Amino acid sequence: MFGVEITILHATAKNAVLNVLDKKADVYKYTWPIKNFSPRSKNNHVESNEFSMGGRSWKLEMFSRGHGKALGKSLALFLTLLDSSNITNGRRLFVDGELRVKNLKNEPDKTSKLNETYDKLNTCWGDCLISLSDLHNPNKGFKLNDTLIVEVELKHMHLMDER
Repeated sequence: MFGVEITILHATAKNAVLNVLDKKADVYKYTWPIKNFSPRSKNNHVESNEFSMGGRSWKLEMFSRGHGKALGKSLALFLTLLDSSNITNGRRLFVDGELRVKNLKNEPDKTSKLNETYDKLNTCWGDCLISLSDLHNPNKGFKLNDTLIVEVELKHMHLMDER
C-alpha cells in the first residue's frame, strides 16, 4: 500500500477596485517660475504656492542644494499632496507624470518620471533632477536672468480602493 499526504493551501487575496478620480482625459500641468533663484536657493528648501490639479491641493518643494544622499550634488524636486482627507485606510492615489526643470535655451529639459502612490502616510514624492554643476552652468541654459522654471505634469491620477 502507498500512503498519500495531501496539503490544502488557502489563498487569501484582496480585491481592489480602481476608481478614476477624473473621467476626462485632461493632462494637468503646473509651472513654477522661481525668480531671484540665487538668493532663494541659499535657504535650500523652497516651496511653491498651493495649486490644484485633479480636484486636489498640491505644492512643489524644491531643495536647491539637494536632499538626502544627493545633498550638495543636485537639485531635488518633490510633489506634495496637501489634501489627503479622503485617502482613508485602504485607499491610495496613483499618480503618473513627470517632474521637470525647464531648459530656457530650447534644449532638452531635465525630467524625472513620477509614477508613485500617495496614501495617508506617504504624501510626498520626488527625485533629483539636475546636477548642481549643470544647473549653475550658464551655457546649459537652465537659469536665465536668475530665473529657474520647474514644472509638474500629471497624465493619470487614479484613486485605488481596496475591498
